[in-house]
Amino acid sequence: MDTLELPPTVLLSAGEAKARLREIVEGFFFRHRDDQGQVPARQLLVRSPPGLGKTKEAMEWATRYQTEQDKKSILQLSRADITPAGAWQQVAIFVPRHELAREVKAVIERNRNALGQPVEVPVLRGRDNGAETGHAPCRRWREARDLGRKGLPVYSNLCRRRHQGEVSECPYFGECEYIREWRRAYAAPYVVLVHSHLGVGWESTGIARWAGGFSDDGEHDQPAFEHSFNPADAPIIVCDEDPTTSLIERNRVDRNAIGTVTEQGLGEHILAGLSASGGLLDHFREKGITPEQVRIVASGLRKEERRQGEIATPGASDPVLRKAVTLAASLVRVSRILERLADELASGREGPSYSLLVDGEGLITQGRRPWPFRKRRLLVLDGTANPEILGEFIPSLATVPEIRVQRNARIVQVSNLTFYRGSLVKRTLTPEGKPRPEPTARLLEVGEFIARTALNGRTLVVTNKPVRCALTGEDEHGSLPTSAKHRGADIAHFGNIRGSNDFKEHEIAIILGRDEPSVASAEQRAMAIWYDTKEPIRRIEPDFRGHYNYRNRTLRYQMTDETTRAGTVSVHPDPRVQAVVEQPGGRDDPGYRPAAADPQRRAQDCLHPLQHPPRHPGR
Repeated sequence: MDTLELPPTVLLSAGEAKARLREIVEGFFFRHRDDQGQVPARQLLVRSPPGLGKTKEAMEWATRYQTEQDKKSILQLSRADITPAGAWQQVAIFVPRHELAREVKAVIERNRNALGQPVEVPVLRGRDNGAETGHAPCRRWREARDLGRKGLPVYSNLCRRRHQGEVSECPYFGECEYIREWRRAYAAPYVVLVHSHLGVGWESTGIARWAGGFSDDGEHDQPAFEHSFNPADAPIIVCDEDPTTSLIERNRVDRNAIGTVTEQGLGEHILAGLSASGGLLDHFREKGITPEQVRIVASGLRKEERRQGEIATPGASDPVLRKAVTLAASLVRVSRILERLADELASGREGPSYSLLVDGEGLITQGRRPWPFRKRRLLVLDGTANPEILGEFIPSLATVPEIRVQRNARIVQVSNLTFYRGSLVKRTLTPEGKPRPEPTARLLEVGEFIARTALNGRTLVVTNKPVRCALTGEDEHGSLPTSAKHRGADIAHFGNIRGSNDFKEHEIAIILGRDEPSVASAEQRAMAIWYDTKEPIRRIEPDFRGHYNYRNRTLRYQMTDETTRAGTVSVHPDPRVQAVVEQPGGRDDPGYRPAAADPQRRAQDCLHPLQHPPRHPGR
């Protein structure tokens, strides 16, 4: 086991860090030159730790910048400064969660009011957002949800479609809150959306451009009336928190969907190559199949898939539409599968495919979604984003040196127990026969520790969702608020607190358990990101028991007194896979941070680790 000794980290005070952040964000918006006379990059990643006020700072300078532009005449602005709607320097802001979207909206409106230029900032929701409380913006949100799950276009089946000069329109279209909000956002100076909108093909010329719909292939449908907001037209994009989780596509498909590709016998070749000893890519080359041939077949399939996607008439009555959606088969975008296979083949890599994997009797198709804002100014704000991963989605993204700050905290690291989920939760059945999480004896003991700790100050506990629900009694299958109370503490779960400021006044935080991805899961996620790489991804081989385990490495940590201490961490031998493991959301929940709390462990005064804490304490 090797030891990695890293150089001491230069840490800034809170005041110095805030000043540096302000300088970077102001320079991005106003295009100020730095000390070397360089203009900031048009697409920029800024990394700084939580609590420094990244979002607040960005919204403040976005507000000031927009206000300054309002003072200019139209002759002083370039074409890139103006949207097709005529909104000068429109800013589209993407955030992880709707709760944060509302916070951002309030900050901007408060800033503009203070400047004497009030605005109303629209927050664009999905069709089914708020359905649990009866406040979904779309009357047909259930059908919209089912269409999306089946991979079918929503707008052209549900809202409006023009065919051969005739228009079919939803009976609720004229009064639809969803359509009205997207139209209202067309000329708004600021628009706030959640990350899930990033995966939409906004640069297509169809309904995504003209009507704010969520179909990526609606080129046949171009309404000639009042326009709707399209974020691809906004000159400036601000993305709060790392967006890559929303930019990875991963779906299960049936083998028969591939077998139906009869042109050039491509479907049979793919199925044969998946089981070939040399892998699919080598099989293609042996058969003389080129990337160009695969792309030609994909192009023809794309046109057919558009036709297959039209399964309902928007103007139909609710019962008729409901039946059509229920009976419709899922639409497998085989054209996307082929396009990715063509990219892999063109990379020159040998062996198996990374974008099409065997999964039991079925298949998994995966890969990067296209980034639709390549020509727009972009500011990404995140404390832990990996530039190498983001660079695969946004090749032109530049990164400023990470802002690292002195920590005012006392950290207790567990080294004798891992608090894995199985040790904390057991499954029982409800009277209705549904499984629900119940606390084990160990979790009850932890609950006592939480109660004692909460007597010393406002306490936050972050854990896995099943563990949270075992503590609080909440329904793990339902939509949960940011946190719930238990034994005097606020209990939250991984992936549900990204960007939240709800706990900024808390004095104690307990991270209970970890959510580290398995070796196979991390490797598959890396394959989805680097599916068209030439350099193969190194895989971990099973041990003598057939188990797949990360390798151990010793890293050193910088302590409060500037000394260092050794700690054992588990790492993957391929740095790309390791980057996935360390990325928030490396498993299923964004915001994952491995650590734990143990009432029997002695505290260590740790100021700033040189790397992430050990992921397998005690192993």
